Amino acid sequence: MFNESERNIWEWRYWGYLGFILLYLAVPLQTFRTSYFYYDDFNCLYLIQQQSLASLLGHVIDPFSAFFRPLYLLVYWLQWHFFALQPLPYHITSWIIHGVNVVLVFLILKDLNISEVSALAGTIFFAYQSVFREIFYNFACVGEPLCASLFFLGLWLYRRRGGSVRMLILCWTFLFFALKAKEMAVSLPVIWLLTEVILGGSWEGIRGSTQELEVQNNGLGLKLRRLVEALFLPFAYVGLYLFIKVPDMGQLVTESLPYSPTHPYYTNYSARALISGFAWYFNAIFRTDFGPLQWCMIWVLLIAIFAWKKNRQGIFWISYIFITFLPIIGLVNRRLPYYWYIPLLGLCGIVAQFFDRVVSWAKERTHGKRILIAEAVFVVVLCLTHFTIQHRLTQLTMKWVYDLAEENRQFVSGLRNLPIPSDHAILYFHSIPQYFDPISTKAAVCVIFGRLDLDVKIGQDLPTNAND
Repeated sequence: MFNESERNIWEWRYWGYLGFILLYLAVPLQTFRTSYFYYDDFNCLYLIQQQSLASLLGHVIDPFSAFFRPLYLLVYWLQWHFFALQPLPYHITSWIIHGVNVVLVFLILKDLNISEVSALAGTIFFAYQSVFREIFYNFACVGEPLCASLFFLGLWLYRRRGGSVRMLILCWTFLFFALKAKEMAVSLPVIWLLTEVILGGSWEGIRGSTQELEVQNNGLGLKLRRLVEALFLPFAYVGLYLFIKVPDMGQLVTESLPYSPTHPYYTNYSARALISGFAWYFNAIFRTDFGPLQWCMIWVLLIAIFAWKKNRQGIFWISYIFITFLPIIGLVNRRLPYYWYIPLLGLCGIVAQFFDRVVSWAKERTHGKRILIAEAVFVVVLCLTHFTIQHRLTQLTMKWVYDLAEENRQFVSGLRNLPIPSDHAILYFHSIPQYFDPISTKAAVCVIFGRLDLDVKIGQDLPTNAND
């Protein structure tokens, strides 16, 4: 038995561990603090200079607006008006949002009737991942953690809502704003449905509520009615959202670029393309080179093991990974590792379950105060080991990031040293930074000079009347 002091330590230990995880997130921030703005940053800053705060807020609250990710651009608008072209506050904002998501992952896993230390193990897996390293140094990727915050909140609260209509409306609200941040959120109603079908529609702690017992006593009909009441509006709105947004996908780059199989946002949802896409993403996170057929065998085997063990959570988490990837898996010309950000929660759930077996085995052989010491050592060692591995993997990219950031910084510095251009002037460039194109170069020029009337020409000789 524990005395009162020891009991308080026991109750608060997991929040201390979570605080330790959040603290060590500040360590890699030192590595990424020299990151600068990239071409997508200037494209977004150019877009928000054409919008007022009122117009952006209008697009955020308008359910029928087809405007490009208004909540995402609202973050840019606020950052620009507070910090202009000071890159560090932008990156700190991304890391704060990511820190919130780390807490949400812990809360989601902790409430799944597994040990809290196992939930921490799954959270460590999410906290620092080389596969989505771009969100750490490229602010243009802030849409991913921003959408994930609302997505994870919607999932967590939906499962804890009990019979509360207010909580249900709050979940719908999170879905609405998540869609305003990024299109990845279209899968959230399907995940809600999966929690009802696979996990039983409630957390263990809510399962004995009066309303849940009433539903059980009244049979399948009442359960289905409850399900329709909870999910009809989210599915209907997602259907409307897709009807409005999908025809606009070809305009994401430029209206002059034909929407064809070579378009960056061209989608192919054939069976071969889907399997190939999933195999690509699994190879990206596990650093493997397996073919689609090999991955299919692994997936089938994993699902078969979960089904044989009657592991509902395992089936849910593997289903979660595949479903949350569906919005982007058809983008055959745009496969980016950081798209793992939202689906990674599924792998975290599987990791947490694995460690739950290990922790249960260890607790059977450890008693009393030794449990507390063993857990503390386990969390710290696992945290430091995972961080060391991921940080080493991330460093392989950092030389390239440093060089690219310095190139972009010199480009901006050179533009700032130019005399103020005349009205409707055209700036001629013999060379531009890596990954820039005429659109992002024009955006950078307009942002730096605070003018929307300027234009650029690249790779052309200066006209005779031009200033060198």
